[in-house]
Amino acid sequence: MAGLAVLAGLLLVANSVNLTMLERRFEIGVFKSIGYSQRQVLFTQVLEYGLMSLVVSIFAWFFIWAQVMIAKFALGDLSTLLVVKPQTGAAIVFLTVCLTAMVVVASCWNSTKISPVLTFNDRE
Repeated sequence: MAGLAVLAGLLLVANSVNLTMLERRFEIGVFKSIGYSQRQVLFTQVLEYGLMSLVVSIFAWFFIWAQVMIAKFALGDLSTLLVVKPQTGAAIVFLTVCLTAMVVVASCWNSTKISPVLTFNDRE
């Protein structure tokens, strides 16, 4: 079940990135016309979505930690079964940011290859 949740999350991120790239075609054309390379445009997108995933995953980790602490308080004697390690949180945050970066690069790759002339011609 967790694998399906991760897959659904990755698909949501990919869909969001694709829709954003459609809306930003003109901006990408402007960037490319003033000299940005495909790599620089990709870097801006990866940085933007990477920062968002970093903030969200840290917030989610603290939310999970708070829920575990509440459960420990409620369970009493069974609280020794619940363990939250900081290393696990760091690994989750790191993997979330890495997976988001890979999805963003895969989603933006073709959109950043287009010529600036084509984006300016499509503008209404």
